[in-house]
Amino acid sequence: MRGYRQEEGINFKESFAPVGRIEAIRIFLAYAARKGFTVYQIDVNTAFL
Repeated sequence: MRGYRQEEGINFKESFAPVGRIEAIRIFLAYAARKGFTVYQIDVNTAFL
């Protein structure tokens, strides 16, 4: 065991991913396309200390 395993109910009760709802993303992209904006995408790796 490497020490980074978590057990539900002991180390946490719920977990959440910081992502937007698909409806909000679609509205944003439609607005950006209508206005002629350039949309960039990035992937951010995060670490929890």
